[in-house]
Amino acid sequence: MKRILKNIYFSNDYHGVLVGAIELERGVILIDSPLLTDSVRDWMAEVDELDAGPERLLVYLDSHPDRSLGAKLMDIKVLAQKATFDDYRKMSAVFKGNKFETGSDWEFYSGFPGIRWQKPSISFTEDITIHWGALDVVVEHHPGPQDGACWVVVPGKKVAFVGDAVLTRQPPFLAEADLPKWIETLDVMLSKEYKDYRFYSSRSGKVDEKDIRSMRKCLVDMVKRLERLAKRKAKPEDTEKLISKLLDATNPPAKHRVTYEYRLRYGLKNYYINHYVVEDSEEK
Repeated sequence: MKRILKNIYFSNDYHGVLVGAIELERGVILIDSPLLTDSVRDWMAEVDELDAGPERLLVYLDSHPDRSLGAKLMDIKVLAQKATFDDYRKMSAVFKGNKFETGSDWEFYSGFPGIRWQKPSISFTEDITIHWGALDVVVEHHPGPQDGACWVVVPGKKVAFVGDAVLTRQPPFLAEADLPKWIETLDVMLSKEYKDYRFYSSRSGKVDEKDIRSMRKCLVDMVKRLERLAKRKAKPEDTEKLISKLLDATNPPAKHRVTYEYRLRYGLKNYYINHYVVEDSEEK
């Protein structure tokens, strides 16, 4: 566990996403879950050593399996934005794990199919403020990576955990994304409202203004390329032609290139289908 500022911690030592903890008089607010069982036990042992009250609340920053598959072992209440809350309500009780080659971390490990979800029990729409002590914690809706994507913000300390809003040296997950909304979210990060904030990405750790602008440029480029395909009524499979240039633009480590190719192949195709393919109502 690493300290950002007094009462605010994170760890990127576990498989899956970066996890966070905010220590308050009433208890600890946790941000996402480690992926593997042993990691969850180790993380919760670290959390229990904090000088905080007994309450525990887990926040899902969106519904990606990487941030929630390990949460069942925590056995605590979960808060999520309403769209994420609804996503979990639609899912079966157990994780089927039938989508491979999406470039997700969980795909590298066996044993996940059959695991029961720790589904959210509390939801919000735009934002919710948690008053568990002198330090207020605000969970805010910031769509883009997914409809239900959110941030955990500590205004008094100018710290924000922003999920997959910003990624460095890797491509984004696109299958459930909305790129125009995502670009708007990045503009919010660059606004005066969040000047001097410390931002923590779920997959890249601390990110700065340069990283945010680079991410924005990447997404704008993706929109332009996808719209060109749509104008000539290209097939969803034609999105594969975009993979090489988009991947080169993110400059990923060589050891992860194949995984990120899978991520883009799956994400681009599904994004194109969701946003650009118009079904013929007569064929339904």
